[in-house]
Amino acid sequence: MKTKSKLLLAGFCLSLFVEAAWAKVDFTAVVYEKGSKQSKKLFTLERSAEDKGSGLIEAKSVFSDLSGAPVLEERSSLNGSALVRVEVDQKQTQQKGSITRVGDQVEFSVTSADGKVKTATEKFAGSLVVPANFTYWVRDHWAELEKGETVEMRFGVWERAETVGFKLFKISEESVEGQKVFVFKMKASSFIIAALVDPIIFKYSDKGERLIALEGRVAPKRAKAGGGWSDLDAEVIYTQAK
Repeated sequence: MKTKSKLLLAGFCLSLFVEAAWAKVDFTAVVYEKGSKQSKKLFTLERSAEDKGSGLIEAKSVFSDLSGAPVLEERSSLNGSALVRVEVDQKQTQQKGSITRVGDQVEFSVTSADGKVKTATEKFAGSLVVPANFTYWVRDHWAELEKGETVEMRFGVWERAETVGFKLFKISEESVEGQKVFVFKMKASSFIIAALVDPIIFKYSDKGERLIALEGRVAPKRAKAGGGWSDLDAEVIYTQAK
């Protein structure tokens, strides 16, 4: 159970990355060491998106290390707020994965560093959320969230080739430079997993117009002293592109 819990949010980070020449830059972000008071920078994040018309959006997000080298890339296709497909290239662990919605099924594929492929299929459970469509999903449910209601989702964890139940709810409201900010907590629906996995905290501007900050599990890994990689909890500060 500890291993499962440790990996549970490994693919998560309200991060949605990019290539400036590829399309319009939506936002950038800086990933800081948790608890460093934004003094220790770890990674940067950039996201671009292109409106293809008829509700179809294609996006690319890129996490880079401090030298500018990409460590994780994500390409996604959305139909409005609904996920069509997401592809992830985790360069640190040399893994690749995808999640695809096909009718009433969710299809997963994970390729390990040695080239072995694992596939799995789940029945679509009424929601499918990944980093690429998370903010769109928040906007869809803003009325409930603003009133303090708890909203449930199935979050796609590509590394585990499955979805996991989570719930999101408001914990406070703040005023930042005269702007109203809503603070939400996301935690696993299973009380067993929730007891082992730290919740993720999000800060959104009013009406969910933009994500301001995140604290919790992020997509990049931390290098272990003896080799290999471990999951990383961090603080992420987002800046909307102008």
